[in-house]
Amino acid sequence: MNFALNAVRNPNPIFKPKSAPALPFIGRLMKSSAGAYSLHGFDLVVALARREDTIKRRPSDNSVRVLECLTQAALYHYDLVADRVFTSAHNIAVRCGLGTEKNNKMSIGRVRRHLALMERLGLISRFPTLYRDDLGCYETVAFTFTDRFWRMIADVEPERVESERRARYAYENQQREKKQLPRLSLADLAMQKIKSWRDHFTTLHTRRKRAGELRHQRAQDQERTRAEVRRLVYAAIMDKIRRGILSFDTHHAMKSEIERLTNQRMTTRKLSTRLAVT
Repeated sequence: MNFALNAVRNPNPIFKPKSAPALPFIGRLMKSSAGAYSLHGFDLVVALARREDTIKRRPSDNSVRVLECLTQAALYHYDLVADRVFTSAHNIAVRCGLGTEKNNKMSIGRVRRHLALMERLGLISRFPTLYRDDLGCYETVAFTFTDRFWRMIADVEPERVESERRARYAYENQQREKKQLPRLSLADLAMQKIKSWRDHFTTLHTRRKRAGELRHQRAQDQERTRAEVRRLVYAAIMDKIRRGILSFDTHHAMKSEIERLTNQRMTTRKLSTRLAVT
C-alpha cells in the first residue's frame, strides 16, 4: 500500500481555489461532490461504463483521488449559463498540484489522462478543440457535465441544474437592463460568454507567444554583430511595408526607425531570461 502511494507524485491532490465560488449553488455542488467517488453512485457509474465497454476495470485508488480533485476544480470553474467549464488543463494542474515540472516546462499529462477517463466514464462531454494557427497552439480543453454526473453527486437531478441555469439567466438579463443593454436569449448569452472566454485566451496567449519570441530573439542576438542585427531589422521593416503594416513619409524616417530598433535589440540582447520579459 505504501509503495502504491509513493508510485506517483502527490498521491493526495487537493484543489486550492483563489477564492470562494462565485455562486452559492456552485458551492453547494462542490460540497455535495466531496467524497462522491467513494459512494454507491460511483459504483453504478463504473458498472455502466464497463457495460458500455469504455473502461475495462474500476479505476485505482490513486485515480479516484485525482478524479475527486478534478471534479472540485471543474465545478469551481463551471458556468451555469454557458453550461461549460471555463478553465484550462494547465490551470487545473497548477491549482491541484498535479503538474510535473522539468527543465522549466510543466507537464500536465496526468490531468489530461484523467479528464479522458472522466469522459470514458460518461461523467463529462468534451467539445472539439481547434488549432489556432495565429497562436501556434490548440485552444483549451472544453467540456461540460453529463446527466450521469449530476445524478452521481448526491442524486442532483438535471432538472434542478436547469432550474438554477434559468434563474441565473434571468438575473444576468436584469443586470443588462440596468446598464440599458438589450435582453439576450439563453443561447445568445451563452455564446457571448464563450466568445469572452476565447478572447481572453487569445489575449493571454498572444502576450505569451510574443514574450517567447522575444526570449528567442534575444538569445540569438547574443551571437550577432551590430551589422547582422541591422540587416535583420531592415528585412523585417521591408516585410511590414510590403504587407501594409508600416508606412513612412520619408526615407529619413525609415532610417531613423531602423536605427532605433537596432539600438533597442543591441541593448536588450542580454535580457534572455524569462524574468526579463514582462
